[in-house]
Amino acid sequence: MKSGKIANIFTTIILLLICIALAAAIIIKMFQPKEAISFERMQKEPSVSSSNVYVKEVFPETFVKTLKFYGKAKDDSDTLGIISRTSGYVSEILVSENDQVKEGQIIGYVDPSSPGATYKKAAITAKVDGIIDSIETTVGSYITTGTVFAIEKEEPKYVVKMSLPEKYIDNIHIGSTALLSSSIRSELDTKATVTEISKTIDSASRTVEITLEPEDSSLFLDGLALTIKLVIDQVDDAIVVPSDSISSIGDKSFVFVVNDGIAYQKEVEIGASNDDETVIVSGLSSGDSVVVEGTVAEGASVNIVER
Repeated sequence: MKSGKIANIFTTIILLLICIALAAAIIIKMFQPKEAISFERMQKEPSVSSSNVYVKEVFPETFVKTLKFYGKAKDDSDTLGIISRTSGYVSEILVSENDQVKEGQIIGYVDPSSPGATYKKAAITAKVDGIIDSIETTVGSYITTGTVFAIEKEEPKYVVKMSLPEKYIDNIHIGSTALLSSSIRSELDTKATVTEISKTIDSASRTVEITLEPEDSSLFLDGLALTIKLVIDQVDDAIVVPSDSISSIGDKSFVFVVNDGIAYQKEVEIGASNDDETVIVSGLSSGDSVVVEGTVAEGASVNIVER
């Protein structure tokens, strides 16, 4: 009997140990192997995705530093009176209001003849190229020497007027240039030259009136609102990048360049800048591809996307 009980106890202990071993194996299989496989796959299958970036391939160019202001186009043409140099009766009027005329063009005749005396008709001529604004007499009317025969307006001669804050007065001079554009007429894009700087500062606004003469005023209208970028500095043969492509760490500046599909960070020295662009004094070479849009990191693989 005693030996039988001992055998049963031994069998029970063996079964219990087998159950514990099976439970341990299940637990290890549920947890440890999955983590180990995941880590192994991470080691064997690294990420190979590349970021898409836009780049600017830099070459020496002319950089223009500007200050942006607003102004208006103004028709600065004159209105002239065309007078008769002879007394007599108006025999002919050859033009009408709003007619375009050329300098020296005959616009009418005055007949100085009187009873018993016949004289050659006197021609009335336009003073300049322009437009007949009004006719001041009628056929058959008697006019005297010095009488205004018609009013002529010069062809539109546009200038640009703007108010310059007095703190910028030392940045410009007669002959300074500017770039003109208009939000109303998007195709308008021309240069202008400063021709007049007022010698009086407005006491209320603390501004000085500036007059500019545009190179091309064919798209101008009297009173047209203009954006004026006054040129205050120019750098020739400059390496220029968009200002947004430059990052700063402390007092150092950096850009990313792409070489053989890999992005590298390069320290650069910056120079003059305006609203959108900055001159790179050193750190870049002609032909470098500078990242101007896209998220990159040092040594990252990138795809250059064409705009």
